Amino acid sequence: MDQQKIDALFTVASKLKANQIAFSLGGSGLLYALGLTETVNDWDIMTNANKNAVTQALFPIKAFEEGQTGDHLFTSSYKLFVEKNGQEVEIIGGFALRSEAGICHIPADAAFHWQGIPVGSPEAWLVAYVLMGREKKAAMLESYLQMHGANPAMLERLKQQPLGDKLKAIKWFA
Repeated sequence: MDQQKIDALFTVASKLKANQIAFSLGGSGLLYALGLTETVNDWDIMTNANKNAVTQALFPIKAFEEGQTGDHLFTSSYKLFVEKNGQEVEIIGGFALRSEAGICHIPADAAFHWQGIPVGSPEAWLVAYVLMGREKKAAMLESYLQMHGANPAMLERLKQQPLGDKLKAIKWFA
Protein backbone atom coordinates (compact mmCIF):
# COMPACT_ATOMS: atom_id res chain seq x y z
CA MET A 1 0.00 0.00 0.00
CA ASP A 2 1.17 3.51 -0.85
CA GLN A 3 2.53 5.19 2.33
CA GLN A 4 0.62 8.41 1.58
CA LYS A 5 -2.66 6.51 1.69
CA ILE A 6 -1.89 5.03 5.10
CA ASP A 7 -0.49 8.29 6.54
CA ALA A 8 -3.98 9.78 6.81
CA LEU A 9 -5.09 6.80 8.92
CA PHE A 10 -2.00 6.96 11.15
CA THR A 11 -2.43 10.71 11.68
CA VAL A 12 -6.06 10.37 12.83
CA ALA A 13 -5.33 7.24 14.89
CA SER A 14 -2.43 8.90 16.72
CA LYS A 15 -4.60 11.90 17.62
CA LEU A 16 -7.40 9.68 18.95
CA LYS A 17 -4.98 7.50 20.92
CA ALA A 18 -3.23 10.53 22.42
CA ASN A 19 -6.61 11.71 23.69
CA GLN A 20 -7.62 8.26 24.99
CA ILE A 21 -10.52 7.90 22.59
CA ALA A 22 -11.38 4.26 21.93
CA PHE A 23 -11.89 3.44 18.26
CA SER A 24 -11.52 0.67 15.72
CA LEU A 25 -10.84 0.41 12.02
CA GLY A 26 -13.66 -1.02 9.94
CA GLY A 27 -14.88 -1.24 6.36
CA SER A 28 -12.38 -1.93 3.61
CA GLY A 29 -9.56 -1.15 6.05
CA LEU A 30 -10.66 -4.15 8.11
CA LEU A 31 -10.81 -6.28 4.96
CA TYR A 32 -7.30 -5.08 4.05
CA ALA A 33 -5.96 -5.83 7.55
CA LEU A 34 -7.41 -9.36 7.28
CA GLY A 35 -5.73 -9.85 3.88
CA LEU A 36 -9.08 -10.11 2.07
CA THR A 37 -8.56 -7.18 -0.30
CA GLU A 38 -5.65 -5.30 -1.81
CA THR A 39 -7.32 -1.89 -2.01
CA VAL A 40 -8.74 0.60 0.45
CA ASN A 41 -10.90 3.39 -0.96
CA ASP A 42 -11.09 5.25 2.33
CA TRP A 43 -10.48 4.48 5.99
CA ASP A 44 -13.52 3.96 8.23
CA ILE A 45 -12.99 4.50 11.94
CA MET A 46 -15.75 3.68 14.40
CA THR A 47 -16.01 5.13 17.89
CA ASN A 48 -18.56 5.58 20.62
CA ALA A 49 -16.98 8.86 21.75
CA ASN A 50 -19.08 11.97 21.38
CA LYS A 51 -18.48 14.25 18.41
CA ASN A 52 -17.07 17.16 20.44
CA ALA A 53 -14.45 14.92 22.08
CA VAL A 54 -13.39 13.62 18.67
CA THR A 55 -13.16 17.04 17.01
CA GLN A 56 -11.18 18.39 19.98
CA ALA A 57 -8.84 15.37 19.83
CA LEU A 58 -8.20 15.96 16.13
CA PHE A 59 -7.29 19.65 16.54
CA PRO A 60 -5.69 21.31 14.62
CA ILE A 61 -6.88 18.92 11.90
CA LYS A 62 -10.21 20.07 10.49
CA ALA A 63 -12.95 17.44 10.45
CA PHE A 64 -15.96 18.06 8.20
CA GLU A 65 -19.37 16.73 9.11
CA GLU A 66 -21.56 15.03 6.55
CA GLY A 67 -24.82 16.78 5.82
CA GLN A 68 -28.15 15.02 5.53
CA THR A 69 -28.08 12.51 2.70
CA GLY A 70 -31.70 11.40 2.89
CA ASP A 71 -30.53 7.79 3.21
CA HIS A 72 -32.49 6.17 6.03
CA LEU A 73 -30.27 3.07 6.15
CA PHE A 74 -27.57 4.80 8.20
CA THR A 75 -28.62 5.90 11.67
CA SER A 76 -25.23 6.58 13.22
CA SER A 77 -24.89 9.47 15.68
CA TYR A 78 -22.53 11.39 13.38
CA LYS A 79 -20.02 11.05 10.56
CA LEU A 80 -16.92 13.19 10.23
CA PHE A 81 -14.46 13.35 7.34
CA VAL A 82 -10.75 14.12 7.49
CA GLU A 83 -8.74 14.44 4.27
CA LYS A 84 -4.95 14.31 4.06
CA ASN A 85 -2.86 13.98 0.89
CA GLY A 86 -5.94 13.01 -1.10
CA GLN A 87 -6.81 10.16 1.27
CA GLU A 88 -10.05 10.28 3.24
CA VAL A 89 -10.71 9.02 6.76
CA GLU A 90 -14.33 8.72 7.88
CA ILE A 91 -15.02 8.76 11.60
CA ILE A 92 -18.37 7.21 12.42
CA GLY A 93 -19.78 7.88 15.87
CA GLY A 94 -22.26 5.37 17.25
CA PHE A 95 -22.30 3.30 14.04
CA ALA A 96 -25.84 2.02 13.48
CA LEU A 97 -27.85 0.73 10.54
CA ARG A 98 -31.52 0.11 10.00
CA SER A 99 -32.69 -3.47 9.48
CA GLU A 100 -36.27 -4.45 8.74
CA ALA A 101 -36.54 -5.29 12.46
CA GLY A 102 -35.22 -1.98 13.83
CA ILE A 103 -32.01 -0.06 14.52
CA CYS A 104 -28.96 -2.31 14.70
CA HIS A 105 -26.02 -0.86 16.65
CA ILE A 106 -22.66 -2.08 15.31
CA PRO A 107 -20.08 -2.48 18.10
CA ALA A 108 -16.90 -0.42 17.75
CA ASP A 109 -14.86 -2.84 19.88
CA ALA A 110 -11.42 -3.80 18.61
CA ALA A 111 -10.91 -7.48 17.83
CA PHE A 112 -7.17 -7.27 17.02
CA HIS A 113 -4.45 -4.78 16.07
CA TRP A 114 -2.87 -4.18 12.67
CA GLN A 115 0.22 -1.97 12.44
CA GLY A 116 -0.67 -0.58 15.87
CA ILE A 117 -4.23 0.30 14.82
CA PRO A 118 -7.17 -1.34 16.66
CA VAL A 119 -9.33 -3.18 14.12
CA GLY A 120 -13.03 -3.90 14.52
CA SER A 121 -14.82 -7.21 14.69
CA PRO A 122 -15.24 -9.25 11.50
CA GLU A 123 -18.55 -10.48 12.94
CA ALA A 124 -19.81 -6.93 13.44
CA TRP A 125 -18.77 -5.92 9.94
CA LEU A 126 -20.46 -9.00 8.48
CA VAL A 127 -23.68 -7.64 9.98
CA ALA A 128 -22.96 -4.16 8.63
CA TYR A 129 -22.19 -5.36 5.12
CA VAL A 130 -25.31 -7.55 4.97
CA LEU A 131 -27.48 -4.63 6.11
CA MET A 132 -25.80 -2.32 3.56
CA GLY A 133 -26.44 -4.86 0.78
CA ARG A 134 -22.72 -5.26 0.05
CA GLU A 135 -22.93 -8.95 -0.69
CA LYS A 136 -19.38 -9.45 -2.00
CA LYS A 137 -17.79 -7.96 1.12
CA ALA A 138 -20.20 -9.86 3.37
CA ALA A 139 -19.28 -13.10 1.57
CA MET A 140 -15.56 -12.41 2.11
CA LEU A 141 -16.12 -12.00 5.84
CA GLU A 142 -18.37 -15.04 6.04
CA SER A 143 -15.66 -17.14 4.35
CA TYR A 144 -13.04 -15.67 6.69
CA LEU A 145 -15.14 -16.62 9.73
CA GLN A 146 -15.69 -20.14 8.31
CA MET A 147 -11.92 -20.60 8.07
CA HIS A 148 -10.83 -18.86 11.27
CA GLY A 149 -13.83 -19.19 13.55
CA ALA A 150 -16.03 -16.53 15.06
CA ASN A 151 -15.91 -14.85 18.44
CA PRO A 152 -18.81 -16.42 20.39
CA ALA A 153 -19.12 -13.43 22.74
CA MET A 154 -19.41 -11.01 19.81
CA LEU A 155 -21.95 -13.27 18.08
CA GLU A 156 -24.09 -13.32 21.24
CA ARG A 157 -23.84 -9.56 21.54
CA LEU A 158 -24.88 -9.10 17.92
CA LYS A 159 -27.80 -11.51 18.32
CA GLN A 160 -29.23 -9.09 20.89
CA GLN A 161 -29.68 -6.55 18.08
CA PRO A 162 -32.76 -6.45 15.80
CA LEU A 163 -30.95 -8.23 12.96
CA GLY A 164 -33.90 -9.05 10.74
CA ASP A 165 -34.53 -12.11 8.57
CA LYS A 166 -31.65 -11.55 6.14
CA LEU A 167 -29.10 -11.92 8.92
CA LYS A 168 -30.94 -14.63 10.81
CA ALA A 169 -30.65 -16.75 7.64
CA ILE A 170 -26.84 -16.74 8.12
CA LYS A 171 -25.55 -19.62 10.23
CA TRP A 172 -23.72 -17.34 12.66
CA PHE A 173 -26.90 -15.49 13.64
CA ALA A 174 -29.56 -18.21 13.36
